Amino acid sequence: MSEPEANRDVAAAIDEIPIDELDRKLLEAFAGRVVRKDLVKKLKVGFNVPVYVLEYLLGKYCSTTNRDEIEAGLEQVKQTITERIVRADQGELIKARLQKYGSMKIIDLCTVTFDEKDQGGKYWARLATSGLEYVHINPELVHRHERLFTGGIWANIELVYDEAIVHRGVTRPFVLRRLAPIQIASARYDEFVEGRRRFTRDQWIDVLLRTMGYEPTHPDFSPRRKWLYLLRLIPLVERNYNLVELGPRGTGKSYVFRELSPYSILLSGGQVTIPKLFASNAPPYEPGLVTRWDLVAFDEVAGSHFKKPEDKQLYKDYMELGSFSRGSAKGTIQGEAGFVFNGNLDGDVETIARTFHLFVPFPDTVRNDMAF
Repeated sequence: MSEPEANRDVAAAIDEIPIDELDRKLLEAFAGRVVRKDLVKKLKVGFNVPVYVLEYLLGKYCSTTNRDEIEAGLEQVKQTITERIVRADQGELIKARLQKYGSMKIIDLCTVTFDEKDQGGKYWARLATSGLEYVHINPELVHRHERLFTGGIWANIELVYDEAIVHRGVTRPFVLRRLAPIQIASARYDEFVEGRRRFTRDQWIDVLLRTMGYEPTHPDFSPRRKWLYLLRLIPLVERNYNLVELGPRGTGKSYVFRELSPYSILLSGGQVTIPKLFASNAPPYEPGLVTRWDLVAFDEVAGSHFKKPEDKQLYKDYMELGSFSRGSAKGTIQGEAGFVFNGNLDGDVETIARTFHLFVPFPDTVRNDMAF
């Protein structure tokens, strides 16, 4: 889609969904923290970024019902997207602009690796969308945001170019000078509690569903279906809450864990090593995903497998106790992340539930284990 076409679509979307009484009540109770989900959908076209990144921008500039203010805010959002969110084919352009201007600010997914072979150790940042690698980063910045090691963080990033920097005989001119994680505006817990008091239980359920991107007034949303959709959120707010969801393809099982929160990580294909998930069993004994995220979701349980019986036992012990030990000097390690296992059912769900093994999408090593 061309930029003029995208702009027309977004402008038209301002009047697309009418503001109802629940929206007005929400805007009054949580001023500055409410965004239009229909605008998110329009803005996401062409940009491979999670929904919460776009919501961050909309919440910053468009949290209002005033049409003129929304239009002005949308212009600001589109300008920010154009200037800072990088497309996958713009990697070389970013390098050229850095060399020309000396510095620039972008929004990207940043991960960090540690090279223990370098004398004294060396941290390298990598920017996923722009493709920049071997980017210098201050160790203090890394330890302030340890999730950089495990899946990475979407963030506002300031880069500088210094061609005088040579590392091991190779010019490494890119430096990450500042990093600010994308997150909602800070708010006190008591402010949310006070705002919640203005809503009935049923109204609050509808608020949560709209926050997830669904329309609760749709006739297909029975009370039971609403509760089942909200069930997906429990692992994000309850420590060590484990969940299995099996269903037809394309029913949004992975959407919540990929798009809605910067505190969950979705592992595609169901594959992850034991050291990466729990902890390494050799120096430097780096803690894994379960210690740094609120939720670890497996996108396709059919691809999961355990190379050794003790690997499966480690999963089971962690899900039961919320802790694990790998025999390292670290002893018993605590984790708060819950596991979510998503799997696809191919065929009529009612027939499968009646006549097949309930956990048929799981691999053989898990399917008949009573712990699952």
